[in-house]
Amino acid sequence: DIFKNEGLLAFWKGNSAAVARVVPYMSVTFACYEEYRSQLQALGLQKQQSSLAAGSAAGVTAVVLTYPLDLVRAAMAKPNCQYVSMVDALR
Repeated sequence: DIFKNEGLLAFWKGNSAAVARVVPYMSVTFACYEEYRSQLQALGLQKQQSSLAAGSAAGVTAVVLTYPLDLVRAAMAKPNCQYVSMVDALR
């Protein structure tokens, strides 16, 4: 149905936004994890506990900061999307 109505490229709609979201998401996750882990260990948490808490907090931080890009990805992936680019969807 998608192929008939929108063509082959419709299967990759929203992919550019998804790829653009991965770089900041992973960067924030990595940077925050290291900072949170060192701060939690300085507070006296054991290594395993601080790693678990830091990983969880870093993941939440990254999701919160990159959520607008995920909304753009979802909007661009919808059938009959009127956006032609990420910049267009962000406006």
